[in-house]
Amino acid sequence: MAQLDKQGQETARPFYLEAWNGKDTHGVDRIGRGSTDITNFCVSVFGGIQPDKLTAYLEQTAESLANDGLLQRFQLLVYPDRKPWRWCDRVPNSKAREVVFRLFNKLADLDPIEYGAAPADELCKFPYFRFSNEAQATFIDWSTKLHAEKVEHEEHPIIA
Repeated sequence: MAQLDKQGQETARPFYLEAWNGKDTHGVDRIGRGSTDITNFCVSVFGGIQPDKLTAYLEQTAESLANDGLLQRFQLLVYPDRKPWRWCDRVPNSKAREVVFRLFNKLADLDPIEYGAAPADELCKFPYFRFSNEAQATFIDWSTKLHAEKVEHEEHPIIA
């Protein structure tokens, strides 16, 4: 995160701001290889950060004009509740790892149309699924609780 603000990285923040939804086209120029366009480009970032470094970044974002929405584009952001520490040492579960790898491979090769997705159309570039009426009601209930109860009580607006 801190690298994005360094000299020579002026185009990095706009790149990540645009790359989060997978709907835009990004031009790439390579010396000797020419130019090409990446259609529907999307960048996924997965990693970890120490709470102290995250707090410093959040404070900087909240207290300046740097709040450009980059942090909000990270789709999986978990800021853990404080829990008492305890030692835990166990052998990795190789069977669970294999199940997850098989799942990732299946998802990578998935044809959504085979599973009932609506095909791409003029409004949506990709096949998509819709909730059933029951699932939609469950989602609305969850979303209402999230935004009306949990987010309302977050300690700091930038975390909310």
